[in-house]
Amino acid sequence: MHSMKIYLAVAASAALLAGCGSGDPLATEPAGADEEGTITVGSADFPESALIAEIYAGALEAKGVEVDKTFNIGSREAYVPALQDGSIDLIPEYTGALLHYFDEDATATEPQSVYEALTAAAPKGLSVLAMSPAEDKDAIAVTKETVDEYSLKSISDLAAADLFTTDPSIEQ
Repeated sequence: MHSMKIYLAVAASAALLAGCGSGDPLATEPAGADEEGTITVGSADFPESALIAEIYAGALEAKGVEVDKTFNIGSREAYVPALQDGSIDLIPEYTGALLHYFDEDATATEPQSVYEALTAAAPKGLSVLAMSPAEDKDAIAVTKETVDEYSLKSISDLAAADLFTTDPSIEQ
């Protein structure tokens, strides 16, 4: 049986990485452990979530906490109830997406205000841990040869080089 203290790990509009900077959400003693001192870490059903949950599990284990892993649970509709019923104790999450899950009318956009709004919107029985300074941002990577060939310094340079096509039949 799990403790009634359930914690939801979140990050600043981003993927949560354990042990990052001063926003280490695992810096305090874990409080969601069951009677045997075990914390069940969950993840959503996509690889990035499972990877981040694995990082959390490893950080907890490094602090001497026994961890059970319940990864690839599914969508928020599946794992938020699992947090609420004690099936899992902790899950890494994105602050912005989770805020909109709990409050569809939320308007906060800056990391700190999103975090504060999420903390206020979290249902009774769920707690939001300290946010991580890590962020989930899209990136475009090209080889050095492509940079040299097209004199690329920015994304707008890449667009100007006309390397993209909208014709799906043409291989890139």
